[in-house]
Amino acid sequence: MSAITIATFNWKNNYHLYQTDQDRSDCQAFINFLLENNIDILGGQEFIKRNLIFCEPVLHKYNYKIYGNGRYLNGGNLFPLSLANEYNPIIAKIPLSKDVETISLPWRGAAFPRIITKCEFENFVFLNTHLEHLNNLVKQKQLDAIYAILAHEVKYGKQIILTGDFNMTMENKNMQAFVTRLKELGLMRVQANESTHALYKSGPIDHIFLSASQLVDKIETVNMPISDHKAILVKVRSNN
Repeated sequence: MSAITIATFNWKNNYHLYQTDQDRSDCQAFINFLLENNIDILGGQEFIKRNLIFCEPVLHKYNYKIYGNGRYLNGGNLFPLSLANEYNPIIAKIPLSKDVETISLPWRGAAFPRIITKCEFENFVFLNTHLEHLNNLVKQKQLDAIYAILAHEVKYGKQIILTGDFNMTMENKNMQAFVTRLKELGLMRVQANESTHALYKSGPIDHIFLSASQLVDKIETVNMPISDHKAILVKVRSNN
């Protein structure tokens, strides 16, 4: 694999009934972010259908495609679920080698379903998620489910890229244990340590994990006026 630029970004879903000029302006700002930073593949969180509809025709001109389904896998296009049907899309301009999967995560005891979006390119598996924000027991079950997916892929020799809004900083014990378990699989957390959300001063709640064989050439945290989250950019290349 040659050098690629990876990003993770939570748009902050903004449910409302009608399209507005602000929607279009925000979509253009997001597209500019992709183009200006030459992002090859992005894991997104809290996108809503309106974001995707506005962005898709323009992104297509620049060879980007949007992959993944909403968190309501059944009935998500029906009102009123359609208003709250958050997407965790993978947006990429590199060719993907297999069909994209949208996988349900455990969510009993939480307000909303949670999902992980999964795709493959070359020898890589790219996964993107957005975890429960309140219930730590649910968060742990979701982390366990993600670990099981990762362990399966590593067993078959796949390189891993995992992005997402985990709603946890590294001060959270669940997150600390998860990072330790990932090290056993040969994965590392990218050391982006700047806060990515105003409510979490001690560090980022958005994270990127990579197989340890990947060399990180650049890490950047980017202010995004269209959201209450900052984006994280990482440029990586193979150590092989």
